[in-house]
Amino acid sequence: MRRREFIGLLGAVAWSCADAFAAQKSPVARIGWLTTAPRPPIECCADPECKSPHRDAYQNPKCVATPPGWLLPDLHALGWHEGDNLHFEGRFGDLASLSHLAAELVALRPDVLIGGGSDETKALQAATTDVPIFFMASSDPVGYGLVDSIAHPGRNITGIAVAPQCGANG
Repeated sequence: MRRREFIGLLGAVAWSCADAFAAQKSPVARIGWLTTAPRPPIECCADPECKSPHRDAYQNPKCVATPPGWLLPDLHALGWHEGDNLHFEGRFGDLASLSHLAAELVALRPDVLIGGGSDETKALQAATTDVPIFFMASSDPVGYGLVDSIAHPGRNITGIAVAPQCGANG
């Protein structure tokens, strides 16, 4: 995928999220995301509890886990700002904990869920059929059973399908 196409796709995702949030009655849009990637740094007050490596520190209202950076510029351009009218709730874990963490996120009733990849999205898919789910990347979303087809994803899931690229030697 070319850079311009990718940027256009991210803009479309942000617009889709904005439309979904505009239809909500709640003044604060809530986005939940699930990933097996390492936890992002925490930006928060000087409270030592915020710097704790334990997950409870991420649930402390004084501490705000950094949301997915690729999404923020488009949301900011559309008038959505974390702490004002936007709230992110992130969960980070290994493959064995994904189903538990997905259920935790769904229980919070976010407006939109974001899965870091195919495994995370499968866990979210098993946890809800109501909340819209966006996957950040999947090499085979049809094969994983995330979507019905690339052209018509169906259900409550959509996202970015990435094709593995072979280099000149392979």
